[in-house]
Amino acid sequence: MGAALLAAAACGGSDGPPSLSGTISYEDRAQQTNGRLATELVPMPARGVTLSLINEADGAVLTTVTTDDEGRYTIEFVEPLVEPTEPVHLLAAAMNMSPERPIQVVRRDRQVHGVGGEAFTFKDGTDVDLLITDASGEAEAFNVFDMAVLSHDAVTARLALTPTPITLIWERGSNDGTYYSGDATVHLLGAASDDDGYDDTVILHEIGHFFEDTIGRSDSPGGGHDGSPTDPNLAWSEGFSTYWAMAIKDVPFYGDSNSGGGWGYNADTALTRAPQPAGDIGQDVGENLTTEVLWDLGDAASGDDDQLAGDHLRVLNVQPMYLRTAALRNVGEPGVDLVDFLDGFFVADGLDHCAAVRQIVVTNHTFPYDFGGPGGRCP
Repeated sequence: MGAALLAAAACGGSDGPPSLSGTISYEDRAQQTNGRLATELVPMPARGVTLSLINEADGAVLTTVTTDDEGRYTIEFVEPLVEPTEPVHLLAAAMNMSPERPIQVVRRDRQVHGVGGEAFTFKDGTDVDLLITDASGEAEAFNVFDMAVLSHDAVTARLALTPTPITLIWERGSNDGTYYSGDATVHLLGAASDDDGYDDTVILHEIGHFFEDTIGRSDSPGGGHDGSPTDPNLAWSEGFSTYWAMAIKDVPFYGDSNSGGGWGYNADTALTRAPQPAGDIGQDVGENLTTEVLWDLGDAASGDDDQLAGDHLRVLNVQPMYLRTAALRNVGEPGVDLVDFLDGFFVADGLDHCAAVRQIVVTNHTFPYDFGGPGGRCP
């Protein structure tokens, strides 16, 4: 697996134990607002990955460390670890087994993605950097890993929960599909016609299904969805997962690239309405309606169409705080849908923002929510 050894410049000794330091990074293609990927490859820090120092002669693992959030690592040769005298190399693996970031990105054979660097001879004070290139076929795996790191960090730091271990399957050339399989496993396309390895929001959307399953609740029947009105449980699950992708990056954008280009969607500027403004509260709705309502509840106030100075944490927290354990109201569609989320939002937030929520939900999106859930009846 190809990789590039970027630097091996002696920096002199130190007063501490002998050490080896450097930076691990991977090449990334940024998503653009039209859904296409940028042609420029930009190095990004490979944060939280597992890094091993390997003896070149026999393949023995001498020690293992984890990179920090800048992709930096330091190996200190304190007893019983002995300074290597023969050539060694670095091996970066797309995995982390800490309680905060229990993540692994694997191929279809369930082997963890890894990239080995060129051999070098240890010298105290030397910086050895490793760049995981797109040409190696492995950079996308480390981008997938990084999106999982973003999500797990949000769960631990913002929701104060311990995340469940997740496995993500991606491999260049794979036609397996992009979906969450319900067993703490995310599958991602790697086909030449549609490769999701650099599609950050697609990756985060599938991780959103994982967290919906593990810290919240889902009653989605699954199946196809294209944005048109559909089963409220399916519309909720798909709309929430797209919102997860947006909230984690704090941008109202979702995009998906393919060999023909790609497409993009902006939840802050799009406006999806319920098909029956005076209809039943359990009517079929589009998943984009769910995403747009959640985004408007979580983002900053933005003029006449959204007067609520929101907080994405407050929106996301409805999943573990209410939907995970609550006895849902028997109104509309059985199972979790937008109605149940709004019930939970008022339980958590109180009734101070009834007018602003009414404007978002009823006026803008014409969804006939009754504002009479367990949190109290809005005036």
